[in-house]
Amino acid sequence: MTNGTEQSLMAEMMELEAWADLMDAMPDETKMMIGGDCSRIDGALSISARNIPLVTFNRVMGFGLGRPADAPLLQEIAGHIKRVSAPVAQVQIAPFATPAGFETVLANAGFQRAPANWAKMGRKSMLRPRSRRMLSWNWPAWKTPAPLPRPC
Repeated sequence: MTNGTEQSLMAEMMELEAWADLMDAMPDETKMMIGGDCSRIDGALSISARNIPLVTFNRVMGFGLGRPADAPLLQEIAGHIKRVSAPVAQVQIAPFATPAGFETVLANAGFQRAPANWAKMGRKSMLRPRSRRMLSWNWPAWKTPAPLPRPC
C-alpha cells in the first residue's frame, strides 16, 4: 500500500467513525423523528435519515474497505439502502477500494456517478486557526451529560 493510499484509507476511516459516533450520540427521539439508522455492512457504514431527503444523511461510506468491492456486496448494500434510506441515497466509494472495471458493475446495478461536490481536507493540528470569538458550551441545568454507548 502506498503512503498516499494509507493516508486516504485513514481519512475514509476517520470520516466513517466520526459519523458512527454522531449517529450513536443522537437522542432516540431525534432518530425516530428523522427515521435514523446506522448499520455496519462488511466494513462499510450506512447512515440513513429516511425523513430527510439529502444524500449527506443517506449514504454508505467505506464501500470496499472491509472486504473487496464486488457485485454481491453491492447488491447487499443496495438492498439495505432501499429498506432504510430516503429515496435519494448514495454509495461513497474510495477510488483505491474498487477493482478496475468496477464502474461497469455499478452501472449494471443501476448506479450512476454523481458529481463530486465535496473534498476531504486537513491541516496540521499545531497550526491552530485564529478566531476573534471564544466559543463555550454550558450544559443547561436540566440536562447532565450521560456516558455514551459504544457506536453502532
